[in-house]
Amino acid sequence: MESRRARSGARDQVMRNAILVIAFWAAPHIAEAQWSYLTPPWNFDTHPKYAGRDIQALPPSEWEQLAAFDSAAKCERTRLFAGDIRNLSPNDREKLVALFATGAEDQARRDAERPIAYDRAMKKAWPDSKLVQESEAAARKWWSASKCVPLR
Repeated sequence: MESRRARSGARDQVMRNAILVIAFWAAPHIAEAQWSYLTPPWNFDTHPKYAGRDIQALPPSEWEQLAAFDSAAKCERTRLFAGDIRNLSPNDREKLVALFATGAEDQARRDAERPIAYDRAMKKAWPDSKLVQESEAAARKWWSASKCVPLR
């Protein structure tokens, strides 16, 4: 009887170990974020607290983190995509950047086509509009200041 229990206990221990090994190898490996995509505050040009300040002089705590990545290449691809959609509203930009950053790059590009076409149509309809020109300049300034930085 004693050896039967010992064999049963040993078998149970082997099964537990096998389950742990399988669970470890079957679990998805989670990559730790190493890079952060930062942008200046979207209202940098209009908010009084930023009046007369240089974008690059803002402390990192005032920048907005739009996404985090495990590689600099993914971060830079997202930053370049954000350049394509820089003229869209901040809400649209954030949604599309989040979608792009999760790996659904093709879906994000498809979802961006319609708002980008609308933006281009507005610019074409009012090519001399001061508001359109100011908006374009602010968007260009916002995007050109964005950056990928390593997380510490």
